[in-house]
Amino acid sequence: MTEIAAEKHQLEMELLLCCARTEIDRQCRDRIQHIAQQNIDWDYLLKLTAWHQVTPLLFWQLQNTRAEIIPQKVLEELRSASKANAKRNFGLTGELLNLLRLFDKNAIPIMPFKGPALAEVAYKNSTLREFLDLDILIPAEFVPQARKLLISQGYEPQFDLADTQELIYTKLRHEHMFWHEGKQIALDVHWSLFPLNFSFSDDQNLTWKHQTKIQLSGKSVETLSAESLLLFLCFHGCKHNWSRLKSICDLAELIRSQPEIDWNWILSEAQRLGIERMLLLGLYLCQHLLDTPLPDLLDRQVESNLPIKSLASEVERLLFIVPERADSLPKNNIYLKTMESGKDKIWYYFNLIFTPTPLEWQIIPLPKWLFPLYYLIRPIRLTIKHSLGHEL
Repeated sequence: MTEIAAEKHQLEMELLLCCARTEIDRQCRDRIQHIAQQNIDWDYLLKLTAWHQVTPLLFWQLQNTRAEIIPQKVLEELRSASKANAKRNFGLTGELLNLLRLFDKNAIPIMPFKGPALAEVAYKNSTLREFLDLDILIPAEFVPQARKLLISQGYEPQFDLADTQELIYTKLRHEHMFWHEGKQIALDVHWSLFPLNFSFSDDQNLTWKHQTKIQLSGKSVETLSAESLLLFLCFHGCKHNWSRLKSICDLAELIRSQPEIDWNWILSEAQRLGIERMLLLGLYLCQHLLDTPLPDLLDRQVESNLPIKSLASEVERLLFIVPERADSLPKNNIYLKTMESGKDKIWYYFNLIFTPTPLEWQIIPLPKWLFPLYYLIRPIRLTIKHSLGHEL
């Protein structure tokens, strides 16, 4: 969908923003009722909502706000999608609990985040958030053991690595992706919250030194503290250019549900890591799009920061363009623009162009002592792929 087409759907966009939250005030409820009685393009709204992965929130608010003014067909479609989401979420939560028991039995430290853990911390209701996979954190030294354990349980790694390759991989990348064909479950195993070798990659204080406990289906589970999670969500949103409303909802719901959050620690840690710009952009989007209240100190910083407002305008300009395919979404590279260190920007491009991946290892197997040659092989492979059209 083009920007011009998106401009024709201002009412649908406003209705979605009013509904994309778990709690609304009287003014917002009245606005929802008023907009819903206008000439709404419900097909577009449903498509927009599905793209942004906030269908349960839209259904939650519409059914509680004079449901009789909503076309029955629309409510039924939303109800069906929400039920399917709830069923999927319960299944993923059950599998996560199985993994927690498995890793505990094998003495592998594990911390779930995102997925069911984020739904519990931020939404207090796992059915109101869409998630499609599971994400866990483990210390880097346990990666080989965890990989073998998961393979024994039917999980297939994205890359089939030899032991020596895996040692190199854990120093270059920060996650493994697995797929369980029988259960149709994707699992991401992380050993760092952030990509490695950036100035903000020093995140041990955010993970293993700053945790909290939550209840998942009656089981006490350790996960990221609200403060650590908030910083991660701001980074993660920037990394993905804040292209989906769900990412902004996650952050807004976390702020709403955690009134005792330590904002002084958050700001101090963001400055230490060099992600203050990422933090302020995330907070501005929550405040501007979803009316999220901020503490006075950060409210003033956000409102007076013109570069942040400019970045937010770029995000909002593309936010309601529904692409034909996920990979056809226009790029504004918010991630790069929010990096505060010049060295990080250089490393971003170096990593993108030169740092080898298992794709190069599979194409041209080399002994360990010749590994540096992969830094030449990768740009050659990328050139062939993008210039000559060959899929290598």
